[in-house]
Amino acid sequence: MELQKKSTSLNLFQEKSITIAMLMTSAIFIGDLLAPLWYDIWVLYLIPLVLMFRSARRPYLYSAVVTLLIIAGLFFFHSDSTSFMHTSANRITGIFGGVGSISSSHAAQTYAHLTAAGPQ
Repeated sequence: MELQKKSTSLNLFQEKSITIAMLMTSAIFIGDLLAPLWYDIWVLYLIPLVLMFRSARRPYLYSAVVTLLIIAGLFFFHSDSTSFMHTSANRITGIFGGVGSISSSHAAQTYAHLTAAGPQ
């Protein structure tokens, strides 16, 4: 009975986390489109990304969506005179650094969980 109650509350937490992460992602994308290119608003994508890696079943799909949004924010019209190469290098570094470190952290957590469970 207690296990079922914990499972229900965990599922509710996961659903709320996913909803919150999607709303945050939408707000960050809108902010990214409205801000000058030299504002690094796209770094804020790491916050909902962490939420998704803790709660979603397919966090890598969300990671791919965030990557596409970061790239899309680069190509939409911005009214400032920031160098395209500078901004591209900045966002590519963020994609590989941020998303890569969170992905490797998730893989390490999964490995630790599997080794703690012992052989099947």
